[in-house]
Amino acid sequence: CITCTARYDAEIAKIAGAKKIATLGYGVSDNSKQCAEGAAKSIQQYADDIGGAEVVYTRSDLDFGLPNGIAPEVSAIKSAGADLVIGCLDLNGMKTLSQEMERQGIVDEIAGLEAEENPSQSQRRRLAALRDELEVLERRRKRIAYVDPVDGRFNRFERQPLPNAHAVMVCLMDVSASIG
Repeated sequence: CITCTARYDAEIAKIAGAKKIATLGYGVSDNSKQCAEGAAKSIQQYADDIGGAEVVYTRSDLDFGLPNGIAPEVSAIKSAGADLVIGCLDLNGMKTLSQEMERQGIVDEIAGLEAEENPSQSQRRRLAALRDELEVLERRRKRIAYVDPVDGRFNRFERQPLPNAHAVMVCLMDVSASIG
């Protein structure tokens, strides 16, 4: 039952040691929407059993395929202080979420290092490495759309030659003239 509360969402939060949880789902899919809302209800119901965790951000009306990106949601999740995100999204949506969270983490670390008045040599090296890593991530994100291997496996079209006849022809020749 996707709308029912489920203990496993709370157990995931407990195992992860999360105290502030965010849930995300697509608005176009009832299953995705109900999954995000059900996960939030589950965390709220079992909060005492898992050490007082709370849901700090829930959004169950994301556009399918995330045509406008997911950066605003990641920013809101970070602002709310969430340390666990339960995503009721497809694989591409989860990959996009993961990439944006990684990108924003790098951007924040770059901003922190740039704010240093007298950065050490190691901080300068780290800043240069982070900028290079961010540039690679941005180029990859713009150039290559994510395609999940499962999608590629089931949507592969390969030409296979089809035989155009299924008949067998057998020819006999009587050279003894005994038949007729």
